[in-house]
Amino acid sequence: MKEYLKKLRTRVIGGSFHEINDRISELSITNNKAKIEIEALRAQNTELKKEFVDTIKEIEKLNRDFAQHRQDKNDDHWFLRNGFDRMIAKLQLAAIEQKVPGNQERLASLKDTHKGERCFIIGNGPSLTAADLDVLHDNNVFTFASNRIGVIFPETLWRPNVWSVADILIFDNYREEGTNHKNSILLLSSEALLEQNILHDNAIYYPYIHIKRTPCSFSADIMKGVHEFGTVTGQLINFAVYMGFSEIYLLGVDNMRPTKVNDSGRTIIDTTRPWHFSKDYHINGAINTNTGHIIAEPLPDHEVFARSEISAQTFKALDYYASKCGVKIYNATRGGALEVLERISFEKALGIN
Repeated sequence: MKEYLKKLRTRVIGGSFHEINDRISELSITNNKAKIEIEALRAQNTELKKEFVDTIKEIEKLNRDFAQHRQDKNDDHWFLRNGFDRMIAKLQLAAIEQKVPGNQERLASLKDTHKGERCFIIGNGPSLTAADLDVLHDNNVFTFASNRIGVIFPETLWRPNVWSVADILIFDNYREEGTNHKNSILLLSSEALLEQNILHDNAIYYPYIHIKRTPCSFSADIMKGVHEFGTVTGQLINFAVYMGFSEIYLLGVDNMRPTKVNDSGRTIIDTTRPWHFSKDYHINGAINTNTGHIIAEPLPDHEVFARSEISAQTFKALDYYASKCGVKIYNATRGGALEVLERISFEKALGIN
């Protein structure tokens, strides 16, 4: 029995040993295959890494090329939009200087003359009253006004510190208007002088870029040109920013034109309702905003699409540009339809009850 068990043990151990050796051999072969596969994967991984790095470099180059292209386009856009404007402004200033020596120096001297102060810009809407202007006069508030604001002068002692007109059609029809502002600074567009030869002793002429853009352009330095805003109030805001005012309050800027629907279903100006603060604002009739000319008959109905929404977007853009210059614009108009600017009551704006 003992001998049998010994032989059996030898056979089992021997068999197991051979099996183990066979298994080890199998594992070695498998391990070698695995090593080969691992090396192949490593090589593939190295290749993929190289491709990845090359791809990243290519993307970075494309990004640089795109950034350069965008910068080139921006430079082109800037020059087309601003470079030519500045060239035009310089030419206008040079031409003005030939007729009015010293004009450029006087215009430059206005910069930051009222740094950090507040001002009111007076519109010509139907909400404007002589009573409110009297309050501004009594409180010695610096004000800007425009166009035919002189119609209200018989009702008030108030006079604007700065009066302006951009639309030469006003001068076409009311050439005497400037004489109503002998004690004001007259900021007149280059067109008034160069095209219509309108001269006033107290006038300062500014370069006018008479090109309407959407969105509107804005230059904080009016020596580089004042742009067309579709409303003279835009020019007044531009002047106020240039002169350093940090708070601008609008009064009488209703931004609404009375409209009605005619028999053809078109929206037209209703000239039977107030458009300005006085029925005598246009003594010869109403201005047809399609053609820009005054109609001879007294305030007839004439077809013209209301542009209040476009004006609102202009004021929104002006508010943005002013904010970039550290200037806040408030709407202190009593009523009206200009809602894109922060509202404030006239009394609160002046700090009175």
